[in-house]
Amino acid sequence: MDKRIELSQEEKALLEKGLAKYEKDARRCKGMNFILAGLVCFLFVLGIEGISHVLNTLYTPFDQQAFIESLGCEEIPEDVPFKYWIVGYVNKVAVISEHNRRIGAVEQFEACLGLIELAFGVLGLVFLVNRWNDGKRNLVIAKVLRQHLNDFGKEDC
Repeated sequence: MDKRIELSQEEKALLEKGLAKYEKDARRCKGMNFILAGLVCFLFVLGIEGISHVLNTLYTPFDQQAFIESLGCEEIPEDVPFKYWIVGYVNKVAVISEHNRRIGAVEQFEACLGLIELAFGVLGLVFLVNRWNDGKRNLVIAKVLRQHLNDFGKEDC
């Protein structure tokens, strides 16, 4: 009850070509894993760099007194009336606070990008660990298939 499958020469050539491509892809897999590992490390570095600046700013105490003194270090000019000077001073404080708000917004954006990069780095690391030995496994499968193909060709003779 042992049924043998007979392959034509075209089918054997097609099988040989497909098997060669499969082996080539399996050999290339190891190099690809190292490229992906480098990319994951790069994402981790970018993510940590994006978050670290915000964390440093967050944990640095804000010296309110020094900020007020830096704003009030100007002398009131004698040729300008006080009410005009105070309006200019308030405008200066408003411009500085708007500048600080925009810097804060940019830092928050950097932190969000850093978190996204870290998330993609972790996701990439998980996928990389899951497929790290795929190339070796595929090479073993290709070896077994090639052996069966060679054995199959010998039976025909």
